[in-house]
Amino acid sequence: MPSAPPSPACLTDDLDGTVTGRPGSGPREAVLTLTNTSEHACEIRGWADVALVTPPGDVVRVPTRRIGAEGPAIVLEPGATARSGLQWDTCTAGRAGCGVGVAFQFIADRDSTGVAADVAELPEADEDGITVKALRISPLQAA
Repeated sequence: MPSAPPSPACLTDDLDGTVTGRPGSGPREAVLTLTNTSEHACEIRGWADVALVTPPGDVVRVPTRRIGAEGPAIVLEPGATARSGLQWDTCTAGRAGCGVGVAFQFIADRDSTGVAADVAELPEADEDGITVKALRISPLQAA
């Protein structure tokens, strides 16, 4: 029996993203959930590119590091999700090396300019902004 053809790579436009905050002390944590909103299955692997952005959509440059080991490719059927952990060190706005934004954007494919993820349970996004001194991103995993 012939094997099924491989699924095309997920494009940023195929996905909706949500960043959901996690309460806790120490470094701030959240989960980025990417949902396939296209009408076809697509494949994603490794790490999504994630950046802090301002209200007009400008990228705020902060040191960003990928952590963990890359897992296997994930085939996302329409409506399926993959998740990635985000962790960042907060800082005081206005101090050197402190980035301030209102959302995180994600990029799944290198030809995309990025899409801002919705924010849930991250009150600083609605108040004074998200302050980030350094951002760490874990690899995508099937949800």
